Amino acid sequence: MVPVIFTADIIIGEFGAATPRAQTIRTAARGKLVDFFKPVNKFENRFDNGKKFRAAAAQLLAEAAPNFITACLARDKEGQPRSRIVVAWKETEPVKS
Repeated sequence: MVPVIFTADIIIGEFGAATPRAQTIRTAARGKLVDFFKPVNKFENRFDNGKKFRAAAAQLLAEAAPNFITACLARDKEGQPRSRIVVAWKETEPVKS
């Protein structure tokens, strides 16, 4: 059996500091932006996966977390949230015969 992991969306990895998206995210973060993204000349995601990002958002932002996560979704050129499917080969269990 091979587990397949479906993710509903992808959190952005980085964004320009002086962009409209940055302003949307900054507002939604309620002063906690640097807890999620490290500032360089752009902001980079501090977490290695969306599950950890969402857990931190829930802990730090409480009821504001869903709005913040929506602001942080990676989007395609048409503005639709991007997603991916992962085949988790390393998480397989031996097949019993």
